[in-house]
Amino acid sequence: MKKIALFIIIIVVLISCGNEPPSISFPNYNILIYQAGCFENILNDYIYLSIYFILSDENGFEDIEEVKITHIDTEYSWIVKAENLSKVEWNDKTLSGFSFIEIGNAKKVLLGDYHIEVIDKSDNLSDVMLTVDPEGYETAEELELPEIKYQVSLSKDMKQLIVENDAYSSCEIKFVDNPAFFNGGRKKFASNEKIILNNNKPVDAGSVISVRVNKDLSENIVYFLKPLDLRTLSLGEK
Repeated sequence: MKKIALFIIIIVVLISCGNEPPSISFPNYNILIYQAGCFENILNDYIYLSIYFILSDENGFEDIEEVKITHIDTEYSWIVKAENLSKVEWNDKTLSGFSFIEIGNAKKVLLGDYHIEVIDKSDNLSDVMLTVDPEGYETAEELELPEIKYQVSLSKDMKQLIVENDAYSSCEIKFVDNPAFFNGGRKKFASNEKIILNNNKPVDAGSVISVRVNKDLSENIVYFLKPLDLRTLSLGEK
């Protein structure tokens, strides 16, 4: 009897050890505003809520079934299957999440508290709360797609990029087709800095420049502007 009891205990322990719930932590968000033409498949202006978090499962990531994101006040919910989650590297952390949460055909996003649940294939569940309260909208219930006022031009000597007509904290510039600039990555410029593309000579007239604007200091509100194709750009008078 003792051997049978011990065997049963071992089986129970093994089952429980192999059935641990997933873990979710470090939730964060961005509000992404896309200008028509910023990417090939973006034909109109859109606004999305992007939510990312650290996600893990002792039984392997493949054990995760889905993530449910619920806006507390309205009870609107979005269910994202595990295979539709994206992964990004940020500050030496691997984050999982989804970048296309919206209301009204991507014309507004809901602000306030969100409940995020992760569920595995055994229906084990873990959850975390997230408050979406970007600078300037701390008490607002929603954020509608704003008018995109930013205007981007190039100086006459083709060395400086100019972003104007609306306030911003910083912007990030990338040469889409020329990895020689900025080591193939994005370079960030604060709003009080001149956006010098190349000190030594004008940029190539065939360059395409991607422009991302961070509206607030926390970089919670991000604009993706239509890229500049220098083959068709009218030069500014700066």
